[in-house]
Amino acid sequence: MEWTSVRDGLPDLKERNDRKNPTSDDVLVFNGRISVGCRWKCGDKEYFLSNEDYDSGDITHWMPLPELPKEE
Repeated sequence: MEWTSVRDGLPDLKERNDRKNPTSDDVLVFNGRISVGCRWKCGDKEYFLSNEDYDSGDITHWMPLPELPKEE
C-alpha cells in the first residue's frame, strides 16, 4: 500500500446510522507521526480525527489500514 497525499484525494465518507455526520472508515494518518484516524464531516467543515488526539493537526497523508494477520 502507498501513502496518499491529501492533495491527491481523501478517503470516502460513509453515512452512519448511529451518527449525524458522515465519516470514513479508519485509515492510517500522518502529521509528522503515524496514527489511526478517520475523515469526518460536520456541516460544511471536514476534519481528520485521530484516535490519539481529537485535533489531529495538519494531516498530510493517509492510507487504508492493512489487512489483519490470518491465524495459522
